[in-house]
Amino acid sequence: MEGRDYALIRLDERKLNISDVARIVAGVEGRPLADVSMRLKGGRGVLAKDLERDVAEGMAKVLAVRGIRCAVVSNDVIAVAPKPKRCTQLTLSAKGLALKGGKLEESFGWDGIELVNCGRVRLLDNQPDRGGIPSGSMPSAPIVGFSGLPAIAVGRRQYVKTVSKDPYSLVIDIFTYPKGGHYRLYEGLFKASLKGKGGEKSGELMSRDRRLAQTFVANARRASFGAALPLLAEGKSLYKYTFTSEPAYHRYTSWLLQIERFKKENRDGSAEDAEDDNGLTENQEARGEGE
Repeated sequence: MEGRDYALIRLDERKLNISDVARIVAGVEGRPLADVSMRLKGGRGVLAKDLERDVAEGMAKVLAVRGIRCAVVSNDVIAVAPKPKRCTQLTLSAKGLALKGGKLEESFGWDGIELVNCGRVRLLDNQPDRGGIPSGSMPSAPIVGFSGLPAIAVGRRQYVKTVSKDPYSLVIDIFTYPKGGHYRLYEGLFKASLKGKGGEKSGELMSRDRRLAQTFVANARRASFGAALPLLAEGKSLYKYTFTSEPAYHRYTSWLLQIERFKKENRDGSAEDAEDDNGLTENQEARGEGE
C-alpha cells in the first residue's frame, strides 16, 4: 500500500493568496488554519508534504482551477539545497565567473550557471556566518567598474556601521552545473571585479550590486533567476523578497532549485520522447540538423 510519501510544490513565484490556499490545505490535513497559513508564509513554495499520491494529485487539480500551477513530487525531492560554500571574492568577465573563499577557488563559464537567487536577509546579530573570514579588520574591497565607472570600496568597518542601522543585508546564491555546486555571498563581505561589457546604460552611475545583477541577467543565458534578481538589476525594491532569518531564505532558495530541476527533468523527458518518435529533438529540427 502506498504511503504518505508525496509533497505538493508550486511551479512559479506569482503572488499567492495565502488565505485561499491555506483553507484548501488545512481542510485536507485537518490542521488549524492559522498554523497552515504561517507555514505557507515561511515555506513559500512547498504547499504540503507527507501526503498520499491521490490526495496530492487531487489538491493539485483544485489549485490548478484557481490558476496555481503545482507539481506532485516525492518527499525526498524537497530536501533542502546543499550547504553553500561561503565566498569572499567574485570575478565576472565575458567568459564567466570565478569564485574564491578560504581554500576554495573555482571558475565556471556562463553556460555552467544553473540558478542565481538573491534576497534581503536579517542576519543573526547583524552579522552573517563569514565562513572562515578572519574576525579582524578586512582590507577594503576594490571594485573595477564597467565603462570607466569609478571604483567603490566596501570594507568591514563600513559594513558593520551600515548593518548596525539596517540588520537586513543582501545575500546572493549561485548554483552551477554539472555537480550542483552552491555558493553564497554576503553584502559587504566580499570583493567583486566586473570585467568587460555589462548591461548598464551608458554613463549611468549605479551600485555594485545592481551591476552584478545586470551582468548575470545579460550573460547567464541558460540559468534561471529568482524573482528578486531582475528587480535588483532594475534598481527596484526587494521588499517582497525580505527574509527574517537565513534559514527562511535558504528554504526559499531550495524551493527555487526544486522548481528548476523539476522543469529540467520534464524538458529532458519531452526531448527524449521527441527524439524517439522522429530521430531528432525538436531543437535539432528547428536548426535544420539531420538533413
